[in-house]
Amino acid sequence: MVSGLPLFDTAKNWKKAGTSSDAAEAAARKAPYWRGKCLEALRVRSMTGDEVAAFLGVDVLTIRPRLTECFNRGLIETTGERRPTPRGRTADVWRVRG
Repeated sequence: MVSGLPLFDTAKNWKKAGTSSDAAEAAARKAPYWRGKCLEALRVRSMTGDEVAAFLGVDVLTIRPRLTECFNRGLIETTGERRPTPRGRTADVWRVRG
């Protein structure tokens, strides 16, 4: 537990046995590494999920779930600011809590 919240179980995030469960299990093995990288990036500066992904040189689909996990654990928070994404929408800007 972190901040009184249960740990997020990435391995259970699948809909169907086979490729979906295999992908979830692979993500679960790498999730702690990517959560750490997200926190390191957000210690440099506040960023959106797309900005974190670009900063780390990985696909945003690797980063977004890790940011959600960090948020659910109380490790990060939004700044209240929103910035444009490459897809023409806006996204929350994240920072490390405290």
